[in-house]
Amino acid sequence: MGNRVSVVLLAAVLLQVTVVAYLLAHRSASAEETISNGRAVTVSTRPDAARLGPDDARVAIIEFGDFQCPFCRALHPTLMQFVQQHRDVSLTYRYFPLPIHPAAQVMALAAECARRENKFWQAADVLYSLPADMSEQQFLGEGLPEVANGVGLPVEGLMGCVQDPNTARVVNGDKAEAMRLNILGTPALIIGSRLYVGNLPYSELQSIYEANSK
Repeated sequence: MGNRVSVVLLAAVLLQVTVVAYLLAHRSASAEETISNGRAVTVSTRPDAARLGPDDARVAIIEFGDFQCPFCRALHPTLMQFVQQHRDVSLTYRYFPLPIHPAAQVMALAAECARRENKFWQAADVLYSLPADMSEQQFLGEGLPEVANGVGLPVEGLMGCVQDPNTARVVNGDKAEAMRLNILGTPALIIGSRLYVGNLPYSELQSIYEANSK
C-alpha cells in the first residue's frame, strides 16, 4: 500500500512539474514573440501626452510602455527610426509600468517630469540606456541624476517633481487606461484603432502602416 501511495504521489509531482514547465515555456514564448492580434480598441486620449510627428498624422501610433521592459527597450530605436522615415506618422507615449519591474513606476514619473519641460524623448533615450535591473532606490540614487544630466535639468527639481502626487496621478491614469483596454504586457501599440502587443519588427510596422494608409 505504501509503495502504491508513493507512486501516486510521484506521478502527481511529475505532472505538476510538467504543467509548470509548459506554462513557463508558454509565457516565455509570449514575451519573446510578437502577439499581433490586431483586435479593435477605443483608447481615451490624453492631449498632453508626449508625441512625435504631425497633429494631423495619417497613421497614429500610441505606445503603452515600461522603461524597464526589455522588449520596450528593443523596440524603442525601431519606432524612432520608423517615425523619422514616415512624415505622416505620429507616435504618442503612454505610461504602463508593470509591477514586476521594481523601478518602472519611478522611471515613468521621471519621464513625465521631463515631458513637462519638453524633454520627454531625450529622457526616454537615457532611461532605456540605464541598467535594466535597477531597484527603485538605485534609480533614485544613480539613475535620476543621470536622467537630469542627460536632459539638462536640475536634479533637485526633477526629484521634487517625481515626488509630486500630481505626477503620480498622470502615470496612474495611463495605467488605468491600459488596464481598461485589457492590455496584458508591454510594449503595446495601438495603430489606427487596433492593438498589437510585442516587439514588432520594422517590416511588420511597415505592413500595418500600409494597411492603414489605404
